[in-house]
Amino acid sequence: MKAHPEHVTEAQIVCALRFQGYEYVEAKYGQNEGEPPTGFPTLIQPVVDSLTLHERQEDNFAAFFGLQRFLFKWGGEYLTMYADEHIAFDFLFLHLYRFDTPREYSADEYVSRWDRDFKARSEQTASVIRNSFRRKGRGKKLYI
Repeated sequence: MKAHPEHVTEAQIVCALRFQGYEYVEAKYGQNEGEPPTGFPTLIQPVVDSLTLHERQEDNFAAFFGLQRFLFKWGGEYLTMYADEHIAFDFLFLHLYRFDTPREYSADEYVSRWDRDFKARSEQTASVIRNSFRRKGRGKKLYI
């Protein structure tokens, strides 16, 4: 499977960053931004392991934000698009792209960018992502 087109990946990243995940995890787990992200694995793992959504929508947004940080900043860059983490990231995008972020955790800069650059094409983006689900598990999970 080829990586998503650049505009799809960028749309997913901006969509995830609309939520102030650090602030949410700090409020929920008492964790400060400068500390290791121990609250995020608790939110991410059920989604990665079994594509299970959380009951609280804020937890889904936080898991989406945390996966974005992991895949593009915290060490997940070595994973291919076949990795469970990328599949979970796609899954969360498909669940969350139509929803507004909770006001108290909205990152206004990214909300504005999403609205300006990606919202109008979000159904096309979602279609590309939906089509990629057909290939789950058919390839290497790590870049070697």
